[in-house]
Amino acid sequence: MEPTAVLLAGALKAAADAGASEIGKKAGAVVADHARALLKRLHLLRKKVESGELDPARAEEYAVAIVRRAAEDPETARLVQRLLDEAREAGLIPGPDLVAPPAITAPRVFVNRVGEQADLTGAAPAGVVVVAGRSGIGKTSLVLKWLADRVAAELYEVCVYVDLRDRGHAVGVGEIARELVERVGADVSVSRSAADWVALWHSTMRGRRYCVVLDEVTQPGQVRALIPQEAESLLVAVGAEPLVELAGEGAESVEVGPFEADAGAELIRRLIGAARADAEPQAVERIVGACDGIPAVLALAAGILRGRREWAVADLADRLADGARQLPLLRSRGRDVVDLVFDAGYAELDATAARVYRGLGHLADDEFQVGVLAALADVPEATAYGALETLLAKYLVQERIWPETGYRVGEMQRNHARETAEKSGEFEAEARSAALGRVRELLVTRVQEADAAASPGKPLRYPELETGESRFASAAEGLRWVDAYRGHLLAGAESGDDDAVLRIAGSMWPYVTNFRRWDDGRWLYRRAAETASRIGYAEAEARNLCCLSRCLLETGDKGGARAAMVRATEIAEGTPVRLQASVTEFVGLVALAEGSYQDAYSLFVECGRLHRSTRADAEPVLRGEVLAMQMAGRALRWAGQFEPAVGVLSEAVRVAPGEQRLGARLRMDLAEALLYAERGSEAVPYLEEALPLLDAQLMAEDRFNAEVMLRAARSSR
Repeated sequence: MEPTAVLLAGALKAAADAGASEIGKKAGAVVADHARALLKRLHLLRKKVESGELDPARAEEYAVAIVRRAAEDPETARLVQRLLDEAREAGLIPGPDLVAPPAITAPRVFVNRVGEQADLTGAAPAGVVVVAGRSGIGKTSLVLKWLADRVAAELYEVCVYVDLRDRGHAVGVGEIARELVERVGADVSVSRSAADWVALWHSTMRGRRYCVVLDEVTQPGQVRALIPQEAESLLVAVGAEPLVELAGEGAESVEVGPFEADAGAELIRRLIGAARADAEPQAVERIVGACDGIPAVLALAAGILRGRREWAVADLADRLADGARQLPLLRSRGRDVVDLVFDAGYAELDATAARVYRGLGHLADDEFQVGVLAALADVPEATAYGALETLLAKYLVQERIWPETGYRVGEMQRNHARETAEKSGEFEAEARSAALGRVRELLVTRVQEADAAASPGKPLRYPELETGESRFASAAEGLRWVDAYRGHLLAGAESGDDDAVLRIAGSMWPYVTNFRRWDDGRWLYRRAAETASRIGYAEAEARNLCCLSRCLLETGDKGGARAAMVRATEIAEGTPVRLQASVTEFVGLVALAEGSYQDAYSLFVECGRLHRSTRADAEPVLRGEVLAMQMAGRALRWAGQFEPAVGVLSEAVRVAPGEQRLGARLRMDLAEALLYAERGSEAVPYLEEALPLLDAQLMAEDRFNAEVMLRAARSSR
């Protein structure tokens, strides 16, 4: 407590002058009888000094004696101290002189973070900013560098940095407030409640511009009561979680992520020397990637290089590229860093989140979708979603939003997950095989369901689609799923499961054509054709060669497309008529691309004849027949026979089944033929009908072309 009677007397005089205001009322209501007697004696001292009956110096001695007596009783001392605090808070007596806390100094080595520093500057006016990111990512270095610059610019009178880590207990707001008060030199000898320490801190800093940095904050409650009440003051909470609850207090947030390649390379360059780093820039870049761009791990890697000057930078890069050696190497040189960055975060996970985290170890790539992770961890997708929210909050994974949605996990983080899975017995050969089997089952089942949703009516597939009740309510929903899981599906097609390869390839055809993923298709259908050839599945080989030829045509390889169809024609003999018709159609597409319009037209007519031979006259026209009519009409248009093309395509539109993709493209082909025939006004309704069908199938490029034609058609009226 303050051992200064003048302050006590001033507080009592202020209360009296205020006509026994709230300060006096509160004190009078709570002080015990003996405390009242002490306070009354202080009043008498004040009056005797004012009347001249008592020398001020003598009064001071008496007052100090009274205060000492009060100190003998903790409750009285606390109440007397509260009286002083409330007087200061009301501005009735001056605050204590402060002692400058230790100066804020910038880190010796600091790289980049230009964007984050700008974000901090923009967020500072809010009065409270949460700086969040995983352990070892450089949050403290960022804040100290930014704050040192602001102190140099004299933006704050007082700056206090408090590190809350390694205290062996949960740190409450009262303990933090007491430490802040002590850091600025105020008296902390009197025991107080948490609320009183907070009130004292605010009263002590009244009228001052200050900044407080609380490092390793774990709970919003450590921050909320300490948010500055003074204008132009700031509290920065640094922690491993974003503390989103503080948004309700007006808090701004700055997230700190891994270094990009250039910044990570610059950090290593500064730590090992420019000459050594510049001599092996590619090896430095490999180290940055292997260390997930985490500054603390990069600094450890640089430390290893500094200690092993006989090593080339590539020697360390090679060792870090070996997933089995990576973490053991780092632990052998810097166990504390690995514990901080990886082990500590995993240790904080609950059982479910830990199980899902271990599933990350089975991933072959850094990008993934939730369904695949759920299959790897053998948990329901809803459970995996919940666990991922925990992993995201702890910055153990990242969320991808553009250009594709999903999640990402760094290579070193994935290796750590694999290590924990091995320790849990979840990475042995049998367990790993079961996990990968669940993923293949997921991919094969759902891609077939997506295919069925986008292409109803039993499209030609080898093997045939095996679907139960579909999870996809529309073509667009199924196609979006394929787009999101594209990387996993292509990886699944690279596996040694022949049936999975063929089913994935066949079922991705609507996606490849609608989204025009011709490069993916070129790789996928070549692999599927090779797989079918190896196992002697002629129908599947022929079908996949047809798809391959289309992808090759779209990427400008007419010779490759022709060669694929020569082979497909050879092996199609003796296969079902429907497949022979399909092969004939794709041979016609090659002829069309090569400019042999009459040959193409004849092939499309033959394709239609083959399809018709498989049905009775009274049965509805088959989808294959309509496709053949469409291609025949296209060949006529390319040959300049516009009116005959209009006739063929009009009939195709009339008899076509109600299938979105086919219906949309038929209408576009008919509209184009009408435009060439100078009957543009007639093309308008067909294009207007095509647009919603194209939207339903997510055919963005086709939609653009349809809009261009529609403008031309309307202008021709």
